[in-house]
Amino acid sequence: MAVSAGSTVSVRAAGSVVGGYFAVDSCTGQNEFTPSGARSVTGKAASCSPLFDANEAVLPSAPIGALLVRIGTGGWSLAGGSRSFTAASGGTVAFTVNDLKRSDNSGAFSVTYSVTAPA
Repeated sequence: MAVSAGSTVSVRAAGSVVGGYFAVDSCTGQNEFTPSGARSVTGKAASCSPLFDANEAVLPSAPIGALLVRIGTGGWSLAGGSRSFTAASGGTVAFTVNDLKRSDNSGAFSVTYSVTAPA
């Protein structure tokens, strides 16, 4: 969907993505991520601290596995599970998972969004 500058974009997301095998802390194993980047080890109940890794991330300031959004060719920003923002520029809305190596991921986020044109 095309968005014009000044539009309000509202995003809601649910679901989970299973990323690669991480061995960086007590949450070693296949990590499962929510849209906000909250993570757990697949098959275990305990939650883990968000994982930040500039070498693995599309957007290093956001947790690995989180849902990202951008408008047109602008920069990526954290969408998370729920966010509203004003589009700084026009273009098409795009989403991605904050992981440079998506080939070993599975699962999906279910994303809905709305756009309100500027007054």
